[in-house]
Order: sequence, then C-alpha cells, then structure tokens
Amino acid sequence: MTPKEKANELVVEFYGKICNLIPVNDGNERSERFRIIQPIAKKCALISVDEILNAIANTDINKFEFGFHYWKQIKKEIQQL
Repeated sequence: MTPKEKANELVVEFYGKICNLIPVNDGNERSERFRIIQPIAKKCALISVDEILNAIANTDINKFEFGFHYWKQIKKEIQQL
C-alpha cells in the first residue's frame, strides 16, 4: 500500500468512527457534518501516525528505517488531504 493510500485509509477510518456518533437527518446536514468532521478525522490520523513514529524512533533505527520513512510519508499525505 502506498503512503497516500494508507493516509486516505486512516482518515476514512477515523471519519467513519466519528460519523457513527453524529446522527444525520438530511442531505444538507451531511455536507455540514463532512466540513466539521474531516479536520477532526485528519487530526486523529496524525496523532496515530505520530505515536507510531515515536515508537519507531525509540527502537534501533537501522532495523526500522524503511518503516520510519514510510510513516513519515503517510503523515505528509494526511496533511495534504
């Protein structure tokens, strides 16, 4: 999976979880919900990626160098959404 695909997957997953907490009555509410929840979903995804990066940074970086760069790229992709 590319970093961009993983970034989208994480944001969509958090978006779905958050949306389940907010009822929707009509189409107008859906667009308003997206406007409000999308930035929250991105922030949640960024927090999770930061946790992964911190865990990797606290290990032998030679073993996890690829993973570290992969997750850094995912973070960049999330920020660009």
